[in-house]
Amino acid sequence: MNADGEGGLSHVLDDVRDVGDQDSKAKDADASDADSDVTVGKILDEIAHRGFGPLLLVPALMSISPVGAIPGMSVVSGSLIVILAVQMLLNFQHPWIPNKLESIQIPRKKLDSAVGRLRPWAKRISLWLRPRWEIVFERPLYYLAPMVMVVLALMYFPLALVPMGVFLPGVANTLFAVGLTVRDGLLMTLGFVATAASIAILVMA
Repeated sequence: MNADGEGGLSHVLDDVRDVGDQDSKAKDADASDADSDVTVGKILDEIAHRGFGPLLLVPALMSISPVGAIPGMSVVSGSLIVILAVQMLLNFQHPWIPNKLESIQIPRKKLDSAVGRLRPWAKRISLWLRPRWEIVFERPLYYLAPMVMVVLALMYFPLALVPMGVFLPGVANTLFAVGLTVRDGLLMTLGFVATAASIAILVMA
């Protein structure tokens, strides 16, 4: 699978952007549309068919993007990663998200801003991503990434009280999620390195 092909990084971001566009078109065209919100459930429903990698990528990116600056959003993104990663470990065929999390709303302006900033980077990064080191995706190694992602996401809860506190574990989770999305074992390995660096920095801080 090409990193920028079907299921690739740019396509996942396009799906997220399209949710906001569809939500806006479904409403009457008036001044309030610019301030309309998009639910977490709508975003995840739009990309659920792509698998756990893209589903995990959305909350991982939320934690390091402008969306993560919304009060409480670090806890939301951490909760989503824990729930989805556990289901991945348990080999769920159809991901499930609690209604309470699905109903959480994200301002469309913030969502558009985040996608707008991330998409050029995603397009550049996609040139370097490809399926490789696929031994990482064979059992039992396959289960290591979601296990580590759960640990990293649990760190979001205390770190949410610190400005930009979830950024380091968020970067590690994003590396894992992108690696899972494009089946890039090198990126998964970098995720483990980033995890070790995050823990070391947090312990010494």
